[in-house]
Amino acid sequence: MHTPTSPHQIWDNLQQGSTALDEQDPEVLCFIEHMRQKYPPGSRVLDAGCGRGRYASVWQALGFTVHGCDLSLAAIQLAQVHSHLRSLAIRYEVADLRHLPYEKQSFRFALCTRVLPYHFKADMLSSLHELWRVLEPDGWLYLDLLDRYDSEYGMGQEVEPMTFLDTAGMPTHFSSGSEIKAALRGFAIERMQRLEQAGESHTRAIWTIWARKITTKR
Repeated sequence: MHTPTSPHQIWDNLQQGSTALDEQDPEVLCFIEHMRQKYPPGSRVLDAGCGRGRYASVWQALGFTVHGCDLSLAAIQLAQVHSHLRSLAIRYEVADLRHLPYEKQSFRFALCTRVLPYHFKADMLSSLHELWRVLEPDGWLYLDLLDRYDSEYGMGQEVEPMTFLDTAGMPTHFSSGSEIKAALRGFAIERMQRLEQAGESHTRAIWTIWARKITTKR
């Protein structure tokens, strides 16, 4: 009898594999640089779904106080080793984005990249609520989501509208612009772009969003 792979196992397998997960996106680096110019060193950052720490180390090198969390224990262990070897003062921990282990209004910035599309829609919305909760008033969120015109749209079993399950049990949700705006209640969307990135085997269509927390209730 086949036993379904747990989300932890799926992410552990991914994090122990492709080095592509260490590549840095220029859009994310642009956001980090913009915030460096806007806010003083020492501001607190949450890298939510930090993987092996590809952006946490960038924030820390610029003088920010950085926490990184990820569902994958393997990713966190690799990030901790990397941080220790480079003497970086980054606190890493295993955490589920739907239930972040931080007090409300703990961070000036939250970064969530290459993570939220790989959830069922309800879990994606729960994660967004948690990111809103841990941000300070006027705190900033960077996230990216997959557009439904991505060339992988429709691959796998459709289990809910615009959400497809692969053979390992990993969901992928594709978002429309109107859906994103509805999901980001409690935020002012300051920048939202739809980008296409052509790869060898497919074209990736991605929404990148910069949003600012504007309310104290959600």
